[in-house]
Amino acid sequence: ALGHFGATGRRMRTGGYELLRNGRGQGLPCDREMAANGHPMVPPLDSRRTMQSPLYQHLGQEVACRPPSTPFFQTQTGLMTLVAAVGAGLVVFFLRSHPNTTTTTSLGTTFMQYSTTMAPYDPCKLGPCLREFYMYRAQSDVNYPMENVNAASLAGVMWYLHNEIVQSIPRKYDVTRVMRLKVTLKNPQAWWDAHHTQFGQYVAFDQAMCTVPNCQSIWDTYGAVVGCQAPNSDVANYQAARQTTLRCDNGHCNDPVWYSLPGPCPSAYYGYKTQECTDQFPGGFCFSSYNETTGLGDKDDWEVTGAWNCSYHVDWAGQVRLDDLVGIDNYTEFVAAGYQEYDKIQDAGYGTDFWNDIHNLTAGQIRMERLKDLFVEKVGENAKFPRDLPEPVCDAP
Repeated sequence: ALGHFGATGRRMRTGGYELLRNGRGQGLPCDREMAANGHPMVPPLDSRRTMQSPLYQHLGQEVACRPPSTPFFQTQTGLMTLVAAVGAGLVVFFLRSHPNTTTTTSLGTTFMQYSTTMAPYDPCKLGPCLREFYMYRAQSDVNYPMENVNAASLAGVMWYLHNEIVQSIPRKYDVTRVMRLKVTLKNPQAWWDAHHTQFGQYVAFDQAMCTVPNCQSIWDTYGAVVGCQAPNSDVANYQAARQTTLRCDNGHCNDPVWYSLPGPCPSAYYGYKTQECTDQFPGGFCFSSYNETTGLGDKDDWEVTGAWNCSYHVDWAGQVRLDDLVGIDNYTEFVAAGYQEYDKIQDAGYGTDFWNDIHNLTAGQIRMERLKDLFVEKVGENAKFPRDLPEPVCDAP
């Protein structure tokens, strides 16, 4: 029978023997009588017997018969070749997954250089980890402990000021300053075991009392968990320079972040916290041995352990007056003259243009950089208080 093949060099088996295809891509049958004296070794080409027949003469071809050959990859040489090829493929795959640099020769040929170093170990993917970053808080001139309070990222505090504080005359909550807090954080293991996130649920505080229903049940179950949430930057366009949210829905990858710092007896307002309530839930602030009354102890021997009652520590990192940020010499006189910092309907101020364009990303970035510049000017920039100490991703469920 005739067989047609699509590529030069392919063979067809017939009658137990291989027929070497002719130059036109046609396979021709061997004479079965030739198989009777077949030899397992293929003879040299010049010693192969050829067949002549009217059919073959018509095609003008000589064909050679030989015994069937053992498939290449069933031989020892073929098996070794296969193993070597697979190994080389694995090496190339590994190297291509670790690109480093490219080098271009004088001939214009570009080679990729690959690094064989493994990815860095990230303990934050295996359990609660220690984090150090800045939080900011807009506040009046009244001082109180940084416990049972809400704070924010840089973008978060600017969002809060722009959307809730400066639209009022006088400023809402009598806010006069922006405080910077250097926070060391490690949430309890119990929270990680249940949710596998570094942050807990955000709760709101009002005068040191949690105003969210059942918030006490969270801390009774897991300990003093620091929470976070990301307000919508569509309201006021302030965005971080890095990713701040775990889920980048609709492009909201760098949204502002708010935080909740649980303190002692969060179920009661200031002035109504009993000793029994405080003893039952002391909060998550990790204290040093320093005693303000006696003056004994060390202010710097605190350690954030991630225990149920030790999830964070706050260091004072300076403050900026809101008047200095906006460029107002005296806010009382500013208001008395009939000026207004920001009018939401007009999306502009009267007497200052600092808050103009609430939805303009570039304007928001300029305002944030202005605040960072003022902290450097007033506090300095050093290893303890760098200009920028970015917040981690808010991964609260």
